[in-house]
Amino acid sequence: MNNKELTKLSFKVYPPMWAKTSNSLKDLCLNRDAYLSKLILHETEELKLELTDRKIQSKKAKHYLSKELARLSEDQGYPLQQISIQIPKTTAKALKAVVDGHNLYRDGFFNRMCVFLNGSKSISSYFELPSQISSRTDTNPFLAMEDTQVHPFYYYREHLQSTREEGIYTVPFPESIIGLSCYTTDDVVPDTQSFKNLQKHLKVLLDDNTVESAFSNEKKEIKNEK
Repeated sequence: MNNKELTKLSFKVYPPMWAKTSNSLKDLCLNRDAYLSKLILHETEELKLELTDRKIQSKKAKHYLSKELARLSEDQGYPLQQISIQIPKTTAKALKAVVDGHNLYRDGFFNRMCVFLNGSKSISSYFELPSQISSRTDTNPFLAMEDTQVHPFYYYREHLQSTREEGIYTVPFPESIIGLSCYTTDDVVPDTQSFKNLQKHLKVLLDDNTVESAFSNEKKEIKNEK
């Protein structure tokens, strides 16, 4: 592919996660930009499917994710790192269409892709996915490598869909690392009406449970006194 068909795409990344990703690509003798280009093209289509029938992300939600990624990085003592890769213009155009169509946080998309690429034991444990599973890959080594390269998230995707009816880009992450997300709903974003409504609802549930618990405990105490 000649340079006229390529364009530069930049992302702000969480440095420790990017370092692991970059080092792994080198260890596996993979051309960084070529591999990520192929992966981004495939994941753009998967992302589009995940967002089917979902509301367009609000400006407040997108801004919240941006702030949370910066906070996560700063809390760990790292400024966000900007990296650039060369990808086909057609891939960049396809990604832009999906990002713009749902007002996604593009940096969050790339960071979450890196999270699942590294696939730590803590992530597998959090999503209750076995760290080792029987292989579905082809016995032909080259076909097996190609399948793994293009579909590295197959098991995560199948597991999350069957257990949570979520995809890898829409499944909620813990609040402390929510910045590693490209999409979220307003009910987790402070200062939005959806968030305030949810908090009111939770407060009512808490109050009801507190009252019920109090009556239940009182009844037990009375019974014990008799």
